[in-house]
Amino acid sequence: MTESNSSLKDLEDDIPTRRQGKFTVIKDRGLFALCSDDVNGYLQHNEIWEFGIYDEYEENVYGDVLVAGLGLGYALRCVRTNRDVTSIDCVEIEQDIIDLVWDFVKEDRYNVFCADITEYLGRVTKEYDFILLDIYGVDPSERTNSARALCNLAKQRLKRGGTLQIVRINDGVFTIP
Repeated sequence: MTESNSSLKDLEDDIPTRRQGKFTVIKDRGLFALCSDDVNGYLQHNEIWEFGIYDEYEENVYGDVLVAGLGLGYALRCVRTNRDVTSIDCVEIEQDIIDLVWDFVKEDRYNVFCADITEYLGRVTKEYDFILLDIYGVDPSERTNSARALCNLAKQRLKRGGTLQIVRINDGVFTIP
């Protein structure tokens, strides 16, 4: 783990193993993960590729930031010492995930909203310098109407010159110009 990931390792120590609704935080023989009863596998975990995603994000994030998907809070935690970040709004659709994780990652410049990201982007007027879509099961390279609509809405909320990054499971991060 790189030095920049030390705050992510600390997060593993901070969040206790527990269950909230259909979600569970587990720690077992080195695995730290967020699991859902609805998904066969993990929503987020501490695999090396997962930390690599946040290294890239940490290096590029700035200004007013929107993060779609709270998960275990990696995206919020890894920028907590980045003074180029003015504010972070995090949108998480599952209140149970917020209840499990938020107290362990919150900071003064962070806000959390329990909402569907598509609905949030459709009603919010705030513009962002950086948007990270880190949502399980969303692959904007798919030619589906929902993926295309989400990317278009996100682009509309970007400030001029802003950055949109999307996390794809097992693929890493890619930036949409």
